[in-house]
Amino acid sequence: MAELFPHAAEAAIEWRAKAWRCTSERFEEIDVRPFFPIRRDDKESRFYRAMFFHYRQRSVMQALEAFIMREQNRLHPEDRIGGVILMSLLVPIPAPGSGEQSYQRLPIADYPASVTRHYWYVAAPELCRRRCAEQR
Repeated sequence: MAELFPHAAEAAIEWRAKAWRCTSERFEEIDVRPFFPIRRDDKESRFYRAMFFHYRQRSVMQALEAFIMREQNRLHPEDRIGGVILMSLLVPIPAPGSGEQSYQRLPIADYPASVTRHYWYVAAPELCRRRCAEQR
């Protein structure tokens, strides 16, 4: 093998979110893609961009949480949320020539335990409960 790219990435980063659902009082995966439309000219997700550059900046993560909560609760008042978990998955890139299928967005629960999960921002359940109570 020519090893043309000896420092190539071995995993792809997928940025995800879980939301504290006020009705079930637990964190469940939420699809934030509708809140962050893809930019037509470069096909880039603003959510992915914000997470990639600012995942270690708490103030940015708090602003991102506030935005996601506001949009979810505005668009789905029957399914209100009180906080979020912002995380990444490190999904292994298959070996060249392995005949891997084209990309499909899987639910977090469908990834095997071997896929690394990093939790960059986690809203405290007590805070989520308080927010849900204030929204009633």
